[in-house]
Amino acid sequence: MSQQQYRYESSHITLHSNTDNDDEDEEFSAYVLPNSYSGGKSTYELAQKIRSKLEAENLDGSLRSLNKIYSLMPDLNRLPKDEVAQLCAESVLYNKNDLIVLNKPYGLAVTNGAGIFVSLKSILPILKELISPKSEILRPVHRLDRCTTGVLMLASSKFRFLELKDMFKREEIKKTYICITKLVPDPSSGVIEAALGERRISGRFKTSPLSINLKGKEKYLKSDADAKIVKTEYSTLSVGEKCALIKCTTYTGMKHQIRCHMGLCFGHPIVGDHKYSDFVGNRPQRLPSEMLHKLGIRSSKSRHLPLYLHASEIEIPEFPKQKNLSVKAPLPNFFLYTLKRLRLRV
Repeated sequence: MSQQQYRYESSHITLHSNTDNDDEDEEFSAYVLPNSYSGGKSTYELAQKIRSKLEAENLDGSLRSLNKIYSLMPDLNRLPKDEVAQLCAESVLYNKNDLIVLNKPYGLAVTNGAGIFVSLKSILPILKELISPKSEILRPVHRLDRCTTGVLMLASSKFRFLELKDMFKREEIKKTYICITKLVPDPSSGVIEAALGERRISGRFKTSPLSINLKGKEKYLKSDADAKIVKTEYSTLSVGEKCALIKCTTYTGMKHQIRCHMGLCFGHPIVGDHKYSDFVGNRPQRLPSEMLHKLGIRSSKSRHLPLYLHASEIEIPEFPKQKNLSVKAPLPNFFLYTLKRLRLRV
């Protein structure tokens, strides 16, 4: 399958909201007529009202700008499982020594869950036949959030699976991420080190720092799960107007570590990450007017921006023998398009 643009009609655009719990995107079709309507108006009148609203909101190009971004992304919920498997097979970056590395597309959950139409787990039998038909197993070694793109490792033997899991546990594997942040970090590079734990907030679990500074006073928070001190190194690659392109590296692998460190600990949340833009939870992220202008969208539509977090590289020491292995994943097209709009350089 060659590079393909996935287009949506502006009158029936599928928008994605990242105001979710476990990164399994909440999806909805905007301005779609319900199956049954009993509001006292005819279907024609309702359709006209919706059309007028669409036209009014598109006067500033917000829907057109969002449509362009999403046209560069595969809508996995609309693809048959065999096509999703084929898409993953064509994204293989490395396939040797019982290790397969994929460049995971946006929107693909690693495991099954509520509301998940297709996941990596659900297509593994098909994918195995496409990329490793003679292997004994095909199993993901680690996880990426559904909204995160990039490097994802799978083992095609039990020995390699256990070996790599053990290396992750010993924190020997280096992971590098690329993200777009709200505002420009100061200092431009450094280390974020904080104890993180999972806390229940408004009935939902969320990774959170266990101490925060409120009006100059340190406040310690209770963790509802095992807490851990984790470290993220960051450096600024490019600076735009009220935004930046950041590289983050870590050896630890706590759930949502990069997102929590950048958003809640450092105050520079990743664009499209509503969950970690504030401590409350899933309120829509508010972006600076300078960013909105360059993206061509209104503030009220920024909630539909995808998450700009990409697992760009993974480094495994002495693999398979004495030589270190480094595998890099190129940025997806929607990410590159947004960088161009924001005038950020890779």
